[in-house]
Amino acid sequence: MKQIRIWDDVTPEIFATAIRPQGEPALLRGLVRHWPIVSETSKSPFHAAHFLAERAITSSVEFALAPPESNGILHYRPDMKAFTYSKRQAPFGEIITALEAASTAPNPPVIAIQSLDIDSHFTGFLGDHTASATFPGGLAARMDRQSRQGCDA
Repeated sequence: MKQIRIWDDVTPEIFATAIRPQGEPALLRGLVRHWPIVSETSKSPFHAAHFLAERAITSSVEFALAPPESNGILHYRPDMKAFTYSKRQAPFGEIITALEAASTAPNPPVIAIQSLDIDSHFTGFLGDHTASATFPGGLAARMDRQSRQGCDA
């Protein structure tokens, strides 16, 4: 497997002349260091989640809930007639509270928010989280299917 090159302190010029022309994956270390959510993440595991919960819309979002014995695997049951998890809905903040409580339980259930559109679920987030200085065409924040912070060019 080819190693992904790591770039530090990328400027618009470096991106345009050295990274983009290669047409291959690149890790741009520190690109979003200034984002408020990055600062929150460094405080504690749940600071970033609460930061998002404060900005979340009030309507419910879908999440998956599975028993502890699923070992985090959201899949079909052995007979293939049903899933090993159930789909539920709740406000984002309530799900974060449940995740935080489960984080200290000896045998917690699996709770997973699998994908959310940031712009429509978190008021004002995109305005405070841009990398437009490096990417003049814009860079939108997103949460990917593993509920990690990521970026779409």
